[in-house]
Amino acid sequence: MYMHIHMATARLRIGSASPTPALKLWCCLLSSQDRVQYPGSATCPSSIFSRVKLNIASKGSAPAPSAYVAVAFPSLCLRRPLRVLRSDVDKRKSSDVNKWRSSDKDKDKRKPRGRGARAANRGPVAERMMEVDNDKVQSAPMAATSDALIPEDALFLGFDSSTQSLKATVLDARLRLVHSESIQFDAALPKYATQGGVHRVTAPTLMWVEALDLLMEKLRDSGCPLDSVRAISGSGQQHGSVYWARGARSILQSLNSSEGLGTQLRNAFAINDSPIWMDSSTHKQCNAIEDAVGGPEALAVLTGSRAHERFTASQIRKIYETRSSFMASLLIGDYASIDHGDGGGMNLMDLKAKAWSEVVLKAVAPALEDKLGPLAAPFSVAGPIHPYFVER
Repeated sequence: MYMHIHMATARLRIGSASPTPALKLWCCLLSSQDRVQYPGSATCPSSIFSRVKLNIASKGSAPAPSAYVAVAFPSLCLRRPLRVLRSDVDKRKSSDVNKWRSSDKDKDKRKPRGRGARAANRGPVAERMMEVDNDKVQSAPMAATSDALIPEDALFLGFDSSTQSLKATVLDARLRLVHSESIQFDAALPKYATQGGVHRVTAPTLMWVEALDLLMEKLRDSGCPLDSVRAISGSGQQHGSVYWARGARSILQSLNSSEGLGTQLRNAFAINDSPIWMDSSTHKQCNAIEDAVGGPEALAVLTGSRAHERFTASQIRKIYETRSSFMASLLIGDYASIDHGDGGGMNLMDLKAKAWSEVVLKAVAPALEDKLGPLAAPFSVAGPIHPYFVER
C-alpha cells in the first residue's frame, strides 16, 4: 500500500460567513464532470464546510457531480456534510452569483476612493496584511480530473487532533461517511492523569503518540478497509508545539511494527510536556521579542500579529532561556515541514515572503532556522506513509 500524507493546518473560523482571502483554495475540490467553485471568488470561505453551499458549473445534461476532496479538513467537513443538489443548480447558480457580486459592489461604494485614502484608514499593519492577501491570491492548482486519478472505491482518512481528543473520519470518493472513531484522552489514557486532555497549560507529548496508535487499532478492529485509503489529511489545535530530541529522525525512520509508538518514541522528545494554546506564562518573552524587532506594530507588520503568549516564538524563547507538523512526522516516519498556516501562527514567519523572518529568529533563539527546517505550502504532500502503519 502506498499513500501520501497531507497535513493542512490553516486556521478556520467555523461559523463565519465572510471569505478569508489569505486562505487560498487549499481544498482542491475535484470532479470528473463538473468544476466546483465558490461564487465570484478564487478564495476559500472560512465556513466552506459548515455553512456555504457550493455551486456547480454544470455542463448540460452531464451526470450528477462527483466532487472529490483531495486534501484539507475532511473531519471538519463532516460537522455538516457537503451536499450538492442537482435541483439547486439551475435555480441558484445565477442568482447567488449576482447577489454576491452586487452586495460586494455596494460595500465598495462605501469605501473611500484612492490608494492614499485607503492606506490612511487602514494603517501600516492592515496595509501590509492587504498586500499579503492580494498577492497572487489564486485557487490551488487543479489536478487532472480523470476518473482513473481517484478510483471509485478510494477512501480518504482525516484526523482532527483537538485538546481533548483525537478523531478519525473516513470518507469515500463522493464524500460519504464510511467510518468514524475517536479517542478521548482522559478516558482512554488515564495513566497521564489529564483533565480535559491537559495538565493545566501543557499536554503529555507521548499521550498524543499513544492515542494515534489506539485510534488506528480501533479503525482496524472495526473492519474499516484501511487498504483502500489513498490519502491522509488532518487538522490540529494551533499554537501547540512539540520538540524533537537530537537523534529523533533515526528513531522515526526505524519504527518497528511489532512494538507500540509510545515505547519506541519515549526518548524522542526534548520536552515531555508540550505547551499548548492555554499557556500565558511568556509575557516577558513577548516583550523581549517585540523590542528586538522595533515594537509590537513592527512585529505585526512583519508576521501578522504582535507577540502573544500562546504563540510558538515566545514559547521557544522561554524554553531556550530556562532549559537547553508532529502528527505528520509520525505518519511518514520523518520530520515533516511546518506549513504556512502554522508558520503564520508562530510570530516567526514573514507573511509577505512566506519564509522565516531572520530578524525575529535572532530575537528568539540562536541557530533556530536549522531546527525549524524549511516551510512548506499547506497543500504539498508530506511523503508516503511509514511501513509501520501498513504492517500494523
